[in-house]
Amino acid sequence: MQAILITDCIKHPLTGIGRYALELAKEYEDLNAGVKFIGNCEENFKDFDKKKSSETSTNQSYNYLKKLVKSSSILMKIYSEVRTKLNSRALEKYTKYVIHSPNFHLPKVNAQARVVTVHDLSMFLHPDCFEPAESKFMQSVCENSLNRADEIITVSETVKKEICDYFSYDPGKITVTSLACSQLYRPREKSECENVLNKYGLTPNRYSLFVGTIEPRKNIPTLIYSYRSLSSELREQYPLVIVGHHGWRSELEHRLLQEAKAEGWLYYLDYVSHEDLYYLYSGCRLFCFPTLYEGFGLPVLEAMSSGVAVLCSDLPVMREVCGNGAYYCPAKDVDLWKNNLEKCLLDEELRSRMITQALLKSRDFSWRICANQTIDVYKKYL
Repeated sequence: MQAILITDCIKHPLTGIGRYALELAKEYEDLNAGVKFIGNCEENFKDFDKKKSSETSTNQSYNYLKKLVKSSSILMKIYSEVRTKLNSRALEKYTKYVIHSPNFHLPKVNAQARVVTVHDLSMFLHPDCFEPAESKFMQSVCENSLNRADEIITVSETVKKEICDYFSYDPGKITVTSLACSQLYRPREKSECENVLNKYGLTPNRYSLFVGTIEPRKNIPTLIYSYRSLSSELREQYPLVIVGHHGWRSELEHRLLQEAKAEGWLYYLDYVSHEDLYYLYSGCRLFCFPTLYEGFGLPVLEAMSSGVAVLCSDLPVMREVCGNGAYYCPAKDVDLWKNNLEKCLLDEELRSRMITQALLKSRDFSWRICANQTIDVYKKYL
C-alpha cells in the first residue's frame, strides 16, 4: 500500500494551504517516509522557495484569469474536473494506495483510503467573503470531500469543533495536526534587517505590519480606520505596512490602501518573497491581524516566532494558537483597536512581556511534529 500526497496547491504565489503542503512534502523527503507525490510539483521541494516565481501575483493577465474563473461556477467546475482527470491519470500506475489532499478538495478516485485536510469552514460560516459562485462551488466541493473521506485532518481544535457542530460529524474521524513555520522566522538584530528594509524605505522597529491576502475576511478596513484615528505623530513615527497579493472582492480595501498611502502613513508592498518576509517580520514593532475568521492563522505564528508583539482579533482560534503570546481585541471595534494600537506601540513593559510569552508559545509548533502526526493517519490504512 502506498501513501500519496496531492501537490496541486504548491505553486507561486504560495498561499497558506500551499505552504502547508510544501512543508509536509519537504518533511516527508527528510524523513524518507516513502510518500509519493502527484500534481503540479513532484520533486525538488527543498528548492521551491529559492526558485523565482513568474511574478504571477502582480501579473495582470494572471489576476484577470483567476478572477474570471472564481466568478463562474461553470469555469470552476471545468477546472476542478480537469485537475481530477490529470491526477487520476497519474494514479493509474498504483494499485493500492492512501490518497491525501492537503486542500479541501478530495477528488473521486479509486483509493483504498481517502484523507483530506479541511483548513477552515469559511465558505459556510462567512460565505459573504467570497464571490457568490465561488462560495457555492466551494461548499459543494467541501461537502463532497467530507462524504468521501475516511479520515479528516484539521489544523486546529477550533475547526474540528466547527466541523462536528456544523455537520454533526464523528469526532473520532478527525485528527488535529497544528501548523508551524520555518525556523527562519526568528528574532533578529536591527542590523540584520537593515539591508532588506532599506529596499522598502523602512526602519527597524519603526513600523507596524500586516501580512495576508487582500480580501474581505482579513478585515483590513478596520485596521486602516483605527490606524487613521491615531495621532499624526504616532502614524509618522510608526507607519503601517501591508503585505499581501490581490485577493477577491477587495475593491474597498484597495481604495483605502491607496488613500492611506497618499496620506503618507501606509506602505502597500503587494506580494513579497519569503526571503524578504523573514526580515519584514523581525524588523517590525507590532504585528496586526484583525481577521474575522481563521482556521489557524499562520501569520500570527510567524510573527510570534520572529519575536514580535502581536495584536490580533479575539477569536477562539487565535487564543488557541497564541495563548498568552498576543494582545486581543474584538475584530470590528475600531475604537478599541485604536486604543490597543497605542498601548502595544508605546507600552514597553507590555511589549516585553508579550514578546517573551510569544516566543515561549511558538516553541509548541513544529513541521516535523505535523508531518509525523499526518503519517500516523496514513498508517491507520497502510
